[in-house]
Amino acid sequence: MFPTTTLQTCIVHLIRNSLDFARRQERRALAQAIRPIYTAPSAEAALAELEAFAQGPGGQKFPTVRSAWRRAWDKVIPLFVFPSAVRKVIYTTHAIESVNARLCKNIKTRGHFPSDEAASTLIWLALRNITADWGRAAQDWKTARDQFAILYDERFAQVIHQSRAQLLAHRISDTSRRLPAIRNGLLILRSDRPTALWRMLWIRGLERS
Repeated sequence: MFPTTTLQTCIVHLIRNSLDFARRQERRALAQAIRPIYTAPSAEAALAELEAFAQGPGGQKFPTVRSAWRRAWDKVIPLFVFPSAVRKVIYTTHAIESVNARLCKNIKTRGHFPSDEAASTLIWLALRNITADWGRAAQDWKTARDQFAILYDERFAQVIHQSRAQLLAHRISDTSRRLPAIRNGLLILRSDRPTALWRMLWIRGLERS
């Protein structure tokens, strides 16, 4: 559906799946053995570390771990295009999974929807509630954003423009909803903190480009 999307596997999940093949008392040593792979400075160095692991005692003892990393390798190496600070932002999907889980919970409790518009409205309201307590961007997010702007260039600029337009519409809608309260003298209002919502909107737009 999105032919220009860069696919990156979740490194954290790959590590967890690898540790599942070891007994509890062996997991610390296995985690240390595979750490040089995903912390390597480049894709070439990471491949060399993977081969070293495969030929070493860890790879010989856990051949299934070696095979799991080799099968996923095409979706591991996109990570190495980015500097180390950026990798910390994109190498895990925990934030996305958290949003998806909470959306699924809201959808399941409603059951049937009379129309697509009703479903879209529920999802939009759920996202508002989910992002309301997102106080600040992820660590190293500004560094990551700058690197994305360099690597994706025109696509990034287009998505930023679209996301700002959506955020402006969101703010206008929210202001209209709050005006009666302001007129009635209720000047202490909760901040919706839209930074995280803006971030999510442009990432989704980047996937669709």
